[in-house]
Amino acid sequence: MRATFESEVWRPRNDGSGYLGYVGQRTLGEALALIETHLRATVIAHAGESLSLWDTLEDFQLGYSTECRAEPIRKLAPNDDFPSCRWVAVYAVEGSCEGHYVHVDAMRPRRFGADGAIESQHEDRFATLFVGKTFYGLDVALEVVTAVTPLFHR
Repeated sequence: MRATFESEVWRPRNDGSGYLGYVGQRTLGEALALIETHLRATVIAHAGESLSLWDTLEDFQLGYSTECRAEPIRKLAPNDDFPSCRWVAVYAVEGSCEGHYVHVDAMRPRRFGADGAIESQHEDRFATLFVGKTFYGLDVALEVVTAVTPLFHR
């Protein structure tokens, strides 16, 4: 069975109903720990060497909060809640001067009220949760994307 990250915590309610009750969100630190464990366990052959995907990364760290343009951008912390979101996007991009970056973004759909008006005050519809960097080329960056993506899908 493959590992997946469940961002919400649900526990049985103590009312005898058999229903679950929402407890809260897991943290970004918990998600990062799962990513690291999974990438360390995933080994690839590169230039005649066997390497864990984690070892191909120069860096893999928390991203920056861009939840609201009215607030200053701040570095995310391990104890921050994993944001409530509909999708998680994992993709690779070329660095502006060197290397390739792997982004893990929380994609937030608009939230509409009963009257059809948008309830969310957020101008941005995504938050970059994690960013990794590799100097092993696009193929390796895409291997990281392939390994991380299923962690956020059921």
